[in-house]
Amino acid sequence: VLSDQNAIVELRQLFSLAEHYGYLQWIEFDASVVRGLAYYTGIVFE
Repeated sequence: VLSDQNAIVELRQLFSLAEHYGYLQWIEFDASVVRGLAYYTGIVFE
């Protein structure tokens, strides 16, 4: 299980990569989206 700090680091890395490759304008963070998963600790792409 990831700690809160690890999750924050992963999100920062994701947004940094998205910015680097020019996709930042199409990314939105929503902590409530898990689409029917009872338990999940990773990033959800929609």
